[in-house]
Amino acid sequence: MRKEHLKSELNFYRQAFIDNAKRRSRKFSWDYAPSKSVVDIVKKNNLARKASDKKVLDVGCGDGRHIEYFRKLGFEVWGVDFSKEAIWLCQKRFSGDGKVHLSVADLTHRNILKNLGTFDIIIDWSVLDHIRKEYLKTYLKNILGAIKNGGHGIFSEFDKALPGLFAGKSYKIQGGHYSRAYSKVELKSLLKPLIIIDQKTKVLEDKINNYRFNTLLVKKA
Repeated sequence: MRKEHLKSELNFYRQAFIDNAKRRSRKFSWDYAPSKSVVDIVKKNNLARKASDKKVLDVGCGDGRHIEYFRKLGFEVWGVDFSKEAIWLCQKRFSGDGKVHLSVADLTHRNILKNLGTFDIIIDWSVLDHIRKEYLKTYLKNILGAIKNGGHGIFSEFDKALPGLFAGKSYKIQGGHYSRAYSKVELKSLLKPLIIIDQKTKVLEDKINNYRFNTLLVKKA
């Protein structure tokens, strides 16, 4: 990511994580509990079967709500985020848990995940929808390349029908922070050649801002 983009994005997330207790009052669009769509998809598709033998990667892990969810299921979990404040919160939250591994990483850099190996499940909750077009190819190559053969990816991104957010456009930049919405069809196209296994569309994930998300479960052949 270019310096100017990195600086503005880090500033946005710094405000979110530097005082985590006040985050919801400032209407940042994620909750403290795991996404209901993610939980439903994991249960419905029996993804936690033999969890103790499996590895999960949470990209853009934030304060660790999905790390905690997958750890409770028995997975070993890696969390990466480009925000040092987010990783600091996770380090405090999971201190002493040898099955949680954390690192700061800009996922728009080529081969940034290479040293971590491959994973049975990768979860991207509202990360892809903040990746600018010029970095999209590299980001997807990093993520899709880190899914094991036979492994799964869970992608949950802004739905295009967000009232007022994009004002008829597919993206917006506010305060240097980039957001983009995707229809279900557009997400499927981006994630080719992975196989679509399950989906939940237009789910209200953020009641404060009235944001809806499309969530796809994909499998790597």
